[in-house]
Amino acid sequence: MVPSKASSVESCQGYLPVDSRNVLPTVDVSPGPTVVFLFVMNYSAVSQVVTAFQPDPDWTFAFGLWDCQPGPVPIVVPAPPFGPVTGTAAGRAVAPGQGDAAGSWGSQRPGGYSMNSALEPRAALVAGLLVTCVATAASAGLNPNFTLPLHAKASSFEPCSGYLPVDCTNHLPVVNIAPGPTAVFLFVMSHAEVAGVQTAFQPDESWIFVFGLWNCRDGQLNAVTPAPPFGPAAGTIATAFNCVTGSSLAVVGRIFFIAGSNGCLEQIQSSYPFGIWAST
Repeated sequence: MVPSKASSVESCQGYLPVDSRNVLPTVDVSPGPTVVFLFVMNYSAVSQVVTAFQPDPDWTFAFGLWDCQPGPVPIVVPAPPFGPVTGTAAGRAVAPGQGDAAGSWGSQRPGGYSMNSALEPRAALVAGLLVTCVATAASAGLNPNFTLPLHAKASSFEPCSGYLPVDCTNHLPVVNIAPGPTAVFLFVMSHAEVAGVQTAFQPDESWIFVFGLWNCRDGQLNAVTPAPPFGPAAGTIATAFNCVTGSSLAVVGRIFFIAGSNGCLEQIQSSYPFGIWAST
């Protein structure tokens, strides 16, 4: 079952109050940003699902979030050009009997069908109909000149506002730092409207990763966050948030390292679809 909702980003609970009994899913949508939820229902016990998607050629893929159940392990996630292979979503969650009896996906349900176990979200896929939702070098939409600046600060922890007074105009970011605990802020700038960004990181091998916090925007949801060994795949941050208008500096999140005695932190092209982009 794949109901939809007109929205640029939703949490895993964003489908409510749909239950496919008293409140039916939406299957007809108008052109524009759209969230599509995938559910599993009418089961006694389930711990994995496999299906595939094929959107119309006029739909523009933005990103997918496959994290709505306890212990999700995505095996394959759908991506362009979609179809029977690249459009496949395959994943597993907690084993039957180990989930929350109140309705976690994969738990045993005595008596089977109940309001709690009848309809539960497996994942959310964000797409757009008939509009350009993703900024790329070839088709940048509303953000043809967007940039993703970085700012480093000698610190073991910083809140989202810890970059101030940096504004990339009168107060420029710090890009040269001494070895030691370092907070690196990621921003988006020079945009008209932006509701998500994607890029990737590759630190020097002498740098030690501590943790990342990607929670500086309202309504922020993360599809992928950077972690060792970094690089085009593991180093990717793909995040969506409530739309930000205007071209001024907007902080997206921060990542913490113990900077090494040489080398640097590079921002590189992500291997996920669209590489480095800012979505609208």
